[in-house]
Amino acid sequence: MVFAMCLKLNVRILALGILIMSGFGCDSANSLYPVAGAVFFEDQPAAGATVIFVPVDGDREDQARPTGKVDPSGNFTLTHPRGAGAIPGEYIVLVSWFDENARNTDQPKNKLPEKYADQSHQLLRATVQNKTNQLEPFRLTK
Repeated sequence: MVFAMCLKLNVRILALGILIMSGFGCDSANSLYPVAGAVFFEDQPAAGATVIFVPVDGDREDQARPTGKVDPSGNFTLTHPRGAGAIPGEYIVLVSWFDENARNTDQPKNKLPEKYADQSHQLLRATVQNKTNQLEPFRLTK
């Protein structure tokens, strides 16, 4: 009986230790850091465009993709499914720009050349660092 109680206690202590230690190793790798930038098309703010950051280290379907919406001034901030910002790393940046009522049309037309929304082109890239990130503006052309 005493042996069983000691074994249960040791298992609980071991489990607690694993939980504590796992928190130390994963914190910086999964932390979100603020990311802001701007998108301009032909030197005009791409107000309403959607910006998607695709991690370079893989394209798994379960991997979160931080996104942002471009405001009337051309600025955006990224939001991750877990909160504001993005996990540090290298990203391919995709940008698409549809009218607000695009969901109501059969074949919505992107206002930008498709190359900016095509991941295989990898025209735009960004690095998110372990700090507040202010990116250089993305200046898109035809």
